[in-house]
Amino acid sequence: MFLVDEPERGLDRLREKDLPRALNQLCTKDSRLTVLTASHAPAFLDLRANSGILRTTRVPSCPTSVAVIDSTIQGTLSKLSEQFGIAPGDVLQLTRVFVLVEGEHDEIVLNHLLADDLGKASAQTLALRGAKGLRSVVEAKFLFSSTEAMFLVVLDGLLMDEVRPIWDEARGHANAGNIREARGALAKLKGVPGGGELKWLEELGHAALNTAKFARIEVHGLKERDIVMYLPEGCFMDTSKTWAQLDQEYEAYCRPLHLAERRNFKEWLRDFRGAHFGRDDIVNAVHAASPSTEIQQLGINLQTLARFGRADALEIL
Repeated sequence: MFLVDEPERGLDRLREKDLPRALNQLCTKDSRLTVLTASHAPAFLDLRANSGILRTTRVPSCPTSVAVIDSTIQGTLSKLSEQFGIAPGDVLQLTRVFVLVEGEHDEIVLNHLLADDLGKASAQTLALRGAKGLRSVVEAKFLFSSTEAMFLVVLDGLLMDEVRPIWDEARGHANAGNIREARGALAKLKGVPGGGELKWLEELGHAALNTAKFARIEVHGLKERDIVMYLPEGCFMDTSKTWAQLDQEYEAYCRPLHLAERRNFKEWLRDFRGAHFGRDDIVNAVHAASPSTEIQQLGINLQTLARFGRADALEIL
C-alpha cells in the first residue's frame, strides 16, 4: 500500500489535473498495489475506472465520518458538469447555492423565471421528484457534505405551513447544541399531512446535524399550493376563472372528503376542468409568464444566500 498525503502540493494546476491519473496507473501496473491518498484537489473527483472516492469529514466534538461517493453520485456530478461545460470536480467549487424543489415542473418554472438570479448567485436547481426520488436524497446529502454551498429548499404553501414550525424548532435546538432534540424535531416531518415526500428534507437535516452546519439550509415557502399557479391559467385549460377562483372550488370539493379520497389539485383540474400539464405545456406557459412579486422576492433571497448566508444575517450586518 502506498499512502500519500496531499500529493498535489507544489504542483501547478495542469500537473495537478494529471496527478490522479498517474497514481491510478501505478495500480494498473501492479495489481497488488493499493494507493490511498488524502487530497483537497477537485481533480481527484474526476477519477472513474479502477478507483473509489471517499469523503472524510471531521467536526469538533464529533467522530470523524467517512462516506463513499458511489456511481450514483458521480452521475449527478457528470450531469451538472455537462451543463457547466467543466470537469465534475470543479462543479463543487463553483456552485454557491443548490435550490432543492419537489419536482420537474418546479425546476422548469424556477429555471426560467429566476434565470438571471440563478446565474448571478452561481446556483443550480435540483428536483427531488417526490417520495420516489430516493436517488435524489443521496445526491442532496452528498452535495451538502462535499461542498460549502448553501441549500435553499422551496416548498409549496400548504406544506410550508406545516414544515415551518418543525424546522424552526430543529434549528433552535441545533443552534443551542442540543443535537438529540434537533433530531427529534426533524422526525416530526414524518407526520406532516400529505407530506410523505418530505423524507428527503428530514435526511438532509440529519446530514446538516452530522456536520454541525444546520444554518446552511434555508427553507422557503411559496404562498400558492402549486407552482403552476404562478403561470397563466389559459395555458393549461379553457377557462375564464382565475387561479384564486379555481382554488376556492377545489377547497369546496375537498371539504366533505377524507384526505385519502381527495385528488390532488392538478388531478382535480384534469378531471373536472380538462386541464393538461405535460412538460411542453409547462415550458410554453413559462415563456408566457412574468415573475410575480413573490417569485422576485425568492430571487432576492437566493442572491442574499449566495453572498451572505442566511437572509437574516443582514440584520446582524
